[in-house]
Amino acid sequence: MERTITISGRVYRKNSTVDRYQIPIHELGDLWMRDIPPHSHLEILGLPDPHGASEIEVYGLNAGDEGEHELSVYGGASFKVPTEERSRIVARLRRAFPDMDPNWQGFLRNPHISTHLVEGGILANVFLNLKFEDRPETLVRDAVLPFIDGFRRLDRPFVYVFICHASEDKPAARDLALAMKALGAEVWFDEWEIRVGDSIVQKIDHALGRVSHLVVLLSRISVERPWVQKELSSALMLQLSEKGIRVLPLRLDDCTVPPILADIKYADARTGMTRAVVELKAVLFAGSEPDESA
Repeated sequence: MERTITISGRVYRKNSTVDRYQIPIHELGDLWMRDIPPHSHLEILGLPDPHGASEIEVYGLNAGDEGEHELSVYGGASFKVPTEERSRIVARLRRAFPDMDPNWQGFLRNPHISTHLVEGGILANVFLNLKFEDRPETLVRDAVLPFIDGFRRLDRPFVYVFICHASEDKPAARDLALAMKALGAEVWFDEWEIRVGDSIVQKIDHALGRVSHLVVLLSRISVERPWVQKELSSALMLQLSEKGIRVLPLRLDDCTVPPILADIKYADARTGMTRAVVELKAVLFAGSEPDESA
């Protein structure tokens, strides 16, 4: 007997040519993971197509017998690039797909990013395998969200944020660092980067030669600190020499804004970090908002 999948009155039959069901993402509706027939693959169609991808595949799988739930969603994307672009594409994939828990076997990290040589360059792959045996009531459209979010982040502009702050403002800086990372930015935050024995000056100078943006947290304390003033001055020198750093002030309290930043609009966190993050997001990812209709 042929099994079918029914969603809101629409009936889907297995494509015998490829031996799997094929359903567009916008037609998944209220389909649950448990509704995938036993020993069947469901290919999700119509996913975001990141620039440069040579292949995108995402599947829902029920590997169990009748009445069992051996459920997972797996897949990813491949990118063919010149050999010299290996580091760039790997960094791009890592920014787009943050680390998740290992899969149930415990030996494969999510995401798993790999590269290998092919004719004319390298092929870079990102692969995720998400298990749902203990969550059969998950909607399929929710189960594939990590893939959708990652594919969308792949098309956002490169953002590498250095967070300049006084030690007394560390909690606010940490909140900002986590928020920026969640948005898909690469973040340089001192407590994540500097280890015992490291040269602080060398670490900071190296970072300021690579970042795209410097967010300086302005407070009554920080505006008086030599470290903040030094980092800010270095960033402005790089910016003026056309090396690309853009300075973004973020005001934590009613401090006096330094004259060197007086004509630059600041993000306002005086009533909380949420508003400032929204303002920074609009600048850092301008023109890259995803299509929410998918």
